Amino acid sequence: MTTGSGSPRRYVIAAMLNGMEVGTEFDRTQWPAHVTLVSNFTTEASTAKLAAKMRRALAPERPLQLEFGDTAMFGRDRDIPVRLVRSESAIGLHEELIAELSVDAHIVADEPAYWHAGYRPHVTLTPALGAGEALPRVSRNVVLARLDGGRATIVAAVRLSAGDGPVVGIDVRRADAGDAHDLAQLKIEWAQVDPSPNRQEVDEFADALSTWIAGQDDLLVVEVAVADGQIVGMAWMVLFERAPDFADRQRLTADIQSVYVTPAHRNRGIGRRLVDALCDAADARSVPRILVTASARSVPLYERSGFESSPLLLQRRAGQVGLERD
Repeated sequence: MTTGSGSPRRYVIAAMLNGMEVGTEFDRTQWPAHVTLVSNFTTEASTAKLAAKMRRALAPERPLQLEFGDTAMFGRDRDIPVRLVRSESAIGLHEELIAELSVDAHIVADEPAYWHAGYRPHVTLTPALGAGEALPRVSRNVVLARLDGGRATIVAAVRLSAGDGPVVGIDVRRADAGDAHDLAQLKIEWAQVDPSPNRQEVDEFADALSTWIAGQDDLLVVEVAVADGQIVGMAWMVLFERAPDFADRQRLTADIQSVYVTPAHRNRGIGRRLVDALCDAADARSVPRILVTASARSVPLYERSGFESSPLLLQRRAGQVGLERD
């Protein structure tokens, strides 16, 4: 089952709509019904290493909830029929798996355009799987398949069983004064403060945070995600005034900050909902531009909410050497 490092091999990671055992081999044109999570990639990492990384990325995951949409044609020649899948969970898992595999495994995508912002969850339709056939709406099995020419072999499998059963509802709402302590705790987790502060330090930070929030008036928007009465995610947006123009004398710009979801609640579309709630708040104020400083892993999240990179946006950090002046 384990291949030695140094020999490049090709793999794919897929969420199966029905169970599949390790060791199963089949013709690649006869793939059972599945949703591709990470499309074909090449790596010299061993199968054991890839399987361990896949399990680590999937450890806290619930079964994937799937909603099937329209049919479309994929592929370079637009000759592969697929059924589109609406699933924020699948999109989140796609990002988590790539992030995990990118550390030490040195994976190379066959088609980079189909990763990150280009990823579109789908089920490939085959003669045995027609467009009108009823498909399972839940996937509990994710597999790593090795690709050898025209054959595929399942070399690792993970059952998604964390919290198997009904998914606890997530409510996204505007934060209020009573949330300061929970927000302080999330801010500490988000910043990865080490060593962890004691209770008194957390309380002092919560008081300082509450005072700061109260002083922002209507120039601050904080959205929180709540599961079973507990705050499990947050997103902050600070609005600031710009110098008036002749034609626009009340100019606002918004800056999104500290978007965070606790690990146990990730890959369920919560981050997207938080960001979209902030964008809706900015739109309600007719704010023409929203800025965000994104990590490499979070770029696809913001792109799906309408953000675009700007080659003209520069920054200067304190202590950096400036350009020599004439």
